[in-house]
Amino acid sequence: AQYQCQQCNKLQDASREASVSSAPPRALAVQILRFRNGRSGRMKLKRFVEFSEHISFSGSQYVLVAVVEHEGEFGSGHYRAYVLESEGMWTERDDSKVTRLPFDVVKKKQAYLCFYVREDSIVAAVE
Repeated sequence: AQYQCQQCNKLQDASREASVSSAPPRALAVQILRFRNGRSGRMKLKRFVEFSEHISFSGSQYVLVAVVEHEGEFGSGHYRAYVLESEGMWTERDDSKVTRLPFDVVKKKQAYLCFYVREDSIVAAVE
């Protein structure tokens, strides 16, 4: 990926890395940067970013349990949440409306936030 250098103000090849120095967290919130400063002010980035149902982080396995999407432009719009229910079915939460849908539909959304829970935390919560 390329990031803008704060010293020379040019795009440079770079990577981002995160590390955990203690026990892995029970939950992870992953924010996908969807806004940037443009010539005419802040603007929304609408490109698709793929996200996974399962990720590995710091030696632990995590399961996707919720996705938040923002529809609209910077400064206005609407948020929707997609939530994994206990029986394994996904639901769309749009204000007071709740609709069941498969993950195949959820994975095509323009995610803004993805929430993951450590797999062993889910097992403990069910038991």
